[in-house]
Amino acid sequence: MGVVLPNAVERTAHNVPVLQAMDGTELIATDVQHIVSVLIAGSRTLNPMLYQAISEVRFDRRTRCVEIVTDDTTWRLGVMDATRATLAFADMNVFWGETSQKLDMATITGVDLRWHNQVVLVRAS
Repeated sequence: MGVVLPNAVERTAHNVPVLQAMDGTELIATDVQHIVSVLIAGSRTLNPMLYQAISEVRFDRRTRCVEIVTDDTTWRLGVMDATRATLAFADMNVFWGETSQKLDMATITGVDLRWHNQVVLVRAS
């Protein structure tokens, strides 16, 4: 006989985002490795609720910039490696925990995390 476990307090299912090149071309292995290193930094740093909201990762092969698409907005990371991504995601955690609840986030279409210790919001026009 088995035991029925209680419902999990937080979502723990693996969420695998869509990876795509911004120019519509096929991603090569090194591109995918780069994106995965950014996602691993996110999984280790981001609040689990924020990480689970990631649905797509877009990669500009020409500029090496990364964008993350969530259910509600797009996060612009710019040129990232895993170390820089960890810092950007830490900034997002601070913003989300301390500031986002005080704002009308329904009007926000983008979050720019390209600069250390700064979160720039883009409002719908």
